[in-house]
This record gives sequence, structure tokens and C-alpha cells, in this order.
Amino acid sequence: MQEKNLKNFFQREMKSLIVPIMMLVLGILFMCFKAGIISALVIILGVLLILGGVALAFTLLSKMSYFTIFGAAMLVLFGILCVTDSFGVSKFVIRIIGLCILLNALVRIFAERTVKGKGSFKAYMTVDGVTAALGLVLLIFPLSSVDAIFIVIGIFMLILGITNIISSYSFYKNGRYVSDGSDVVWEE
Repeated sequence: MQEKNLKNFFQREMKSLIVPIMMLVLGILFMCFKAGIISALVIILGVLLILGGVALAFTLLSKMSYFTIFGAAMLVLFGILCVTDSFGVSKFVIRIIGLCILLNALVRIFAERTVKGKGSFKAYMTVDGVTAALGLVLLIFPLSSVDAIFIVIGIFMLILGITNIISSYSFYKNGRYVSDGSDVVWEE
């Protein structure tokens, strides 16, 4: 039987490290690029919208329907807008999301005030107050708040990736997997 050390672990069990390594890489990307990731996604969306609009125009052009040609033109124009001003589109969409969150929280706060005294009123008000504050932050500081959120997500992904690697190694070091024909069983 081969000795179970760190070198053998990385040689034999690399397939179990694919997901933790991807988590580490994504965590680093989230922490380094932050709002740039959203901008890249908006650019990809823009390219897809342009391709979809062009395909729609050419496949339905034989019908000469003004509605479909108008729809295809709008897709292409919105795609061009996404590609040329990805940060502007990102800010706009994040502000709309922030406005929706804020309005939803304010409606819930108003509704909870009308039924005051029933249930956990303080807990509901606290949660909805924090939600309203989050919506307001997204509305006022769209990309800065996304930067902070991505840093937190990146840190969590790094922690998860590192702990998954450590737990995989401890499983490798202290036991082995045995197949009993019906399922994979852990044996010490």
C-alpha cells in the first residue's frame, strides 16, 4: 500500500480538488475584479442581444412584419448599448434593483405597522429596516456596494475552497472509500 502523504494526495486525488480549486480561483477573481465581473457579463449579454436581433431580423425578414423588424432593431440597439456602456447599464440595473428592494421594504414596513402587536413586530421591523437600508445603498452607490458584496463573496469562496481542500486531505489521510456494490461507504 502506498504511503498517504501530501504529495501522493495531490497526485492521486486531483479530481477531488477540481471544485475547491475553482472556488479559490473564483474567490480571487471576485476580490480582484469586483464590478468588472458585472461589466463583463453585461458585455456578453450585449453580444448575445446583437446576435439574437440580427438572427431575428434575417429569419423573419421574409414576412416583412414591422413589429418583428422593430423588435430585432431594439435588440440590436440595446445590445450595442450594453457593449459600449457596460458600466452605465450595470449602474442603471443595480439602481432599479435597489429601488425595487427599497419600495418592497417600505411597503412591508407600512403593512407591519398596521398589524402592530401581532407576532414578532420588532424582528420584522428590524429585518425590513435593514432591507430598506440595503435598497437605499444600492440606489445611491450602485457599483461601490457591488464591489463590497463581491469582496465578501470572494472571501467566503476562498474560505470554502481552503476548508474543502483540508477536509479532502483529512479524508484521504485517515480512511478510504469502499464500494459495497450498492453505494460508496466510508471505512476507517
